[in-house]
Amino acid sequence: MSLYFLQEKEPPHRIKLGYSKRPLARIAEISAGASQHLIVLKIMEGTKEDEQWLHEHFKSELGCRVAGKREWYEATAALLEQINSPLAIYPG
Repeated sequence: MSLYFLQEKEPPHRIKLGYSKRPLARIAEISAGASQHLIVLKIMEGTKEDEQWLHEHFKSELGCRVAGKREWYEATAALLEQINSPLAIYPG
């Protein structure tokens, strides 16, 4: 079970957070239907509960959720720092 972070290659460079038992297959599905190329930022172990916690954290604490898109976020410096931090600890 994994969490994954994808980013649009072209502006506005939004970031998608998702969860899947088969992340590579899920990423391929999302990429096939995307309007632009997506870059894989990170795939890491995680649970559905971790994903839900992160969605709430990104929405309420970082305030970077894209309006009308539940799993997409603006690529703010704070969000990218959190995704890329080797010390990031998520509950679960």
